[in-house]
Amino acid sequence: MRHSDEFSLRFVLGIVPMPELFDINVARVQMTLCAISYVKGTGSDKTRPNPCDIEAELAKTGYATGGQWSLVWGPAYSAFDDNMMYLVQQDNTSNIAIVIRGTEAVDIKSWCEDVPKGMSDVSGYTHKQATLVSDEFADAISHLAQAVPVGSDDDRTLGAILDKLASKMVLSVIVTGHSQGGGLAPIMGAWIADRLAAQKAHVKVYAFAPPTPGNTEFASWVANALEAFHVANPHDLVPFGYARIGSVITDKVPVEVPEFVSIDGVPFPLRLGIDTADLAVKAIADLNDTSWAPAGTSHLLPAVAAPTDLDYLQQVDAQHNYNSYLYLLGAPQTDVGTKSPLEVRGVA
Repeated sequence: MRHSDEFSLRFVLGIVPMPELFDINVARVQMTLCAISYVKGTGSDKTRPNPCDIEAELAKTGYATGGQWSLVWGPAYSAFDDNMMYLVQQDNTSNIAIVIRGTEAVDIKSWCEDVPKGMSDVSGYTHKQATLVSDEFADAISHLAQAVPVGSDDDRTLGAILDKLASKMVLSVIVTGHSQGGGLAPIMGAWIADRLAAQKAHVKVYAFAPPTPGNTEFASWVANALEAFHVANPHDLVPFGYARIGSVITDKVPVEVPEFVSIDGVPFPLRLGIDTADLAVKAIADLNDTSWAPAGTSHLLPAVAAPTDLDYLQQVDAQHNYNSYLYLLGAPQTDVGTKSPLEVRGVA
């Protein structure tokens, strides 16, 4: 374990003082907002919740959000890859959060977005020529910037609503997401920080279980320009991609990786697949004369083993589950989806 990772784990466990910038209570609220983004729609399309579906979850006082956050804009869906985001504001404050949903399990387009095929320049809003991110993530942010809410007459984009809010108050903005949404969050944070630079808005990023969004230069820019936090469960496979995907085998994440797993009854050579993915993402970086790197200050959560009667893929799901992240953060779990299997084991 690297020294920085060990320190992050030690402060989460209460062994050393918590750094001033990272706020565990903020993290609990933001992770709750991320979990809410996965709520199923009550309309004909279950993958596309309407405003009322989001509002019903925000109203629940038993969550870390405490019923104190209101939907201001969204949910909005990108036309090309079905990413979803919404904007909320904490009651009677200038605190807002932009929440980006993670991979939609039943959408092949959403899954394809998780596989990088190249790197794209984002220097237009990071002001550094060498900053590169995943092609698919760059496209997703571009599409989200053009998205408008569904289920309402509001035809404003995220930029338009941010401009309106920023004209009335000095905003404190947090961009957050879980999984794929966590990978997108630092890129969206960079875009928003550039857009609101003249308004002196304070922009932070809380990314949970994020895959690596871009290269070392992008990570360096994020570290210098934003307060960004890369929050990961050490047993979660997803944060190992793309920068350390090969380490999943040697580090036994979340448990020893089998040679084969069964997917819908068809055997898949898992170890070979991981090795191939590792070679592919390294080749992409080599072609761009750079390397992948996580964006944001790393914070590891406590390591909790899942029940041993779960097979490998169930173990992966248990450790990546958004309610598992809430459990590891010491926050109430949501009614969205299934409860965390980790709860039966307790903190190791």
